Amino acid sequence: SGIVTATGNDGGSGIGGGQKYRNTNTGGGGTVIINGGTVTANGQNLGSDIGRGEGNTTTGVCIILGGTVTATNGKFGTNAGIKVNEDGTLEVYGDLTLPADITIPEGKTLIIPSGTTLTVPEGVTLTNNGTIINNNGFTNNGTVINNGTFTNNGNLVETNHNYTNGFCICGEYELAEEKD
Repeated sequence: SGIVTATGNDGGSGIGGGQKYRNTNTGGGGTVIINGGTVTANGQNLGSDIGRGEGNTTTGVCIILGGTVTATNGKFGTNAGIKVNEDGTLEVYGDLTLPADITIPEGKTLIIPSGTTLTVPEGVTLTNNGTIINNNGFTNNGTVINNGTFTNNGNLVETNHNYTNGFCICGEYELAEEKD
């Protein structure tokens, strides 16, 4: 844990991408994962605080699992990610495919609300040490290690049966075709 203050320049985001250059699609948001500490991000002009820079259509992903994150202008230039709500719960926004292994910390609750989805792709591990509540769509094509609680009130799709420890299936369950 530490303190980071990031400020973009002329159309660039505080954390993520820079301003689009001419007719190229450079300056996308990339992948931002914050696990703790104090982070202040300040985009300049039309750049996002976190995510893409000015004029970009490539958005990237922002995942905030802990710490205190301030987007000074309230601009997140990402279409999908995990944010921290005022009550401390973690919430998926957009249709999120995890870009890397992540861990839901003990004592934290991740909510997948109506209108959003969370996908664990092949080669990626989601470790749950807290609580996950699926109210819409959860797909596992990778690995889920469940050391906490998983409650399914939505659609649950898996393709490889790769779960470690208990898994509470409390709603509709769809089993995809087996891989060869």
